[in-house]
Formats: sequence, C-alpha cells, structure tokens
Amino acid sequence: MQQEARPLMLVNAASLASATILTSGLGVVFWALAARLYDPAGIGLANAQISSATLVATFASLNLGSMLLLYLPRAGRHTRWILVRAHVVVIALSFVAGALFVVLGLGEDYLSDPVSIAVFIVAVPSLAIFMEQAAILLAMGAGPAVTVENAVFAIAKMALLPVFAGLALASGIFASWIVPNVLVVVAVAYFTFGKLVPRQERAGESIELPPRRHLWPQMIKLYLSYVASQLTVLAIPLVIISTLGAQQNGYLTMAWLIGVAFGALIVNITQSFSQDVRKGHAITMVALKRLAVMLGVIGIGGGAITVIAAPLILHIMAPGYASASTGVLRLIGIAVPLQAIWLAMAAFLWLENRIGWLAIGSGAIAAIALGCTFVLAPELGIASAGVGSLAGFGSLALVSIVPLISRVRRVKAGHGDDWVWAGDRPPTPSS
Repeated sequence: MQQEARPLMLVNAASLASATILTSGLGVVFWALAARLYDPAGIGLANAQISSATLVATFASLNLGSMLLLYLPRAGRHTRWILVRAHVVVIALSFVAGALFVVLGLGEDYLSDPVSIAVFIVAVPSLAIFMEQAAILLAMGAGPAVTVENAVFAIAKMALLPVFAGLALASGIFASWIVPNVLVVVAVAYFTFGKLVPRQERAGESIELPPRRHLWPQMIKLYLSYVASQLTVLAIPLVIISTLGAQQNGYLTMAWLIGVAFGALIVNITQSFSQDVRKGHAITMVALKRLAVMLGVIGIGGGAITVIAAPLILHIMAPGYASASTGVLRLIGIAVPLQAIWLAMAAFLWLENRIGWLAIGSGAIAAIALGCTFVLAPELGIASAGVGSLAGFGSLALVSIVPLISRVRRVKAGHGDDWVWAGDRPPTPSS
C-alpha cells in the first residue's frame, strides 16, 4: 500500500500546486482587467464583498475539508453517508450565517443594495462548498479535477466581468465572481456523486470513524487553526475599508493579491512535504534540503523580486495604482520569507499532531496583524496592512527558529522516522 500511495500523493500535490499557480495567475489577470473597467472605489468595494463572503463561508464550513482528507480516502461503503451529511451541514450553516451577517448589518459599508445582498446570500454557501470540494477531490484520488475546476472558474469569471460592467451593475465584479462559482460547484457535485462515490463504494475497504470523544477535539483544533489563518488574509481588507474607505481598499487589493498568491504557494509546498511523511515516508536530509530550496526560491527570491520590482509589477497589473500601492507591496514582499519560516514550523506541528499549538500560532499572527492594521491605519494608510502582516509573521518566524533547528538536528542524527504515522496514531518525536 505504501508504494502505491506515494505516486497518488505526488499527483495530488502537483495538482494542488498547479491549481494554485493557475488560480493566482488568472486571478492577477482578473483584477488587472477589473482595474481597467472599474475605478479604485469599485475595486475596493468588490474586494470587501468577496473577502467578507469568503470569511463567513470559512467560519460556516467548520473546516470539514481537513477531516475529509483524513478519513474519506478509506471510507468505502460509508462514503456517500459521510459526504451527504457534510454537504447538508455546510450548506445549512453557511446559509444561516450569511443571512445573519446581512440582517445584523455587519456589511452595511459594502452591502448596500438589493443585488449585492442577494449575491452575498448565495455566495456564502457556494464558496463554503467550493472550499470543501478541493479536499473531497484530493481525498478520492481525483486531484487533477481540482485544477480543472479552478481553471473553469477563473476563465468564466473573467468572461463575465466585462458583461456585468457593460450592464453598469454596481456589484458587477462580485456577481461575475459568484455566478461561475455556483455553476462549477454544481458541476463538481454532480461529478462527485455520479462517478467518484460509486467507484469508492465498490472499492470495498472501509473504516469506522473514531469515537466522538477523539473526533470532536481534533475537529475543533483544526477548525480554530484554519479560521485564524484565514482571518489574516480575509479580514485585513475589511479593516481597511471600514477605516479608510472603498477607494483605499481598492489600492490595497492589487498589492494584497500578490501576497495571497505567495502564501498559497508556500502552503502547497509545506503540505506536499507533510503529506509525503503522512503517507509513511521518513524525513531525510535530502527531503529537508529540497523543502528549504523550494521555500527559499518562493520566499527569499520571490520576496526580493517583489520588493525591488514593486512599481513595475503594479504598473503592469493596474496603471495608476503604483504611486499608492508600492509601499504596502514592498512590506508584503519583506514578509514573504518570514511567512515561509512559520509555515515550515506549522508543517512539523501538523505532523506531530500538535494542532493546539498550530491554532495558537495562527491565532497570534491574526491578532497581531489585525491589531496593527486597525491601530496604524489612520496614520499609515494602507501601509498599515503591510506592517501588520510583517509584524504577525515576523513574530512567529522568530519564535519558530529554535524549534526548527532542533528538528533539523533530529533528522540529521538519523531520527527522521520519528514523524512517520503508524496507522492513525500520531508520532511522538522525542525532540
């Protein structure tokens, strides 16, 4: 089984990485096109709408995707039972959460017309299921479908962008994002239940879920860690629009998009590393060096290029934004290698089943980043978002250095199998 799992893991890792690169690249094109069709205030408004819908969906999804990655691959005859209940729970919770968000007036700064409100209520459950579907496809051995889903979504929303702009719809960017999202979610659900589920049910192998007394604590810790990590990405634009307005949030959007893309690539690299170990392969110095090289290329190389070429990058993406956004983009570039250090440490915490510490670290980053942004925004403008990101990731990178060195020494001493899982039992490294 171990030899068969490794190629599948590599296919899934490559699919996830290619999906992220494709999504990030086409995402840059999408926002660059949007910047030519809408003014900065329209860009800022759309960014706040999409960020808030994604954030509410994140809360409502319960991060069930992580649990599905753990247990769905060997669910066998229980596959349909697990998936139906996961879908029902996520759709119900996200619909209620989205409706409450609107009723309580939490998004009144950017959800002020009936069209945007209607799109928002549809967007939250659609985005929540979209998040879950990537994990489902990977867990069921259909990793390449993740790339296809993301490609279709990215191309469709770009195609709809000028259509809604031509209709002079105030929430046109938001609508062009959500309409294709709903369509791909429905298509993937049909593919999953029509083809993947019957195939897995015929496989024969089945496992029972762990007892609830073990399942719930694990689920809660994973959920808290996931929400905290998403807060850093999604809540900062909401802080900017609430304190500085839609136009300034529009200037932040272009720079923030690049930072999010770097973060997603780093997560893919560390997840590929941890999934390889999770499949039963001991950590070696060769593997650590490969991880360090990849993180160095993205973190140090990509961060340095971003700092140096920030005005040129912004000029290519959105002419007219460079003067307002160069400073914050350079701060984001400086934060990229610090983010890589923390995420490398997070990969080890995941492998060691220290999810509580992972949640605390992610929560600390979110608290520092959001706190700095909120406090400094009136004085520094959108640069406060870059300072917050730098402070959050910098603090956890500093804390991670010594534990990372300790783990590298442990691997160098020949104890790389300390992190290998035996069945469903987490490892207990002595370091």
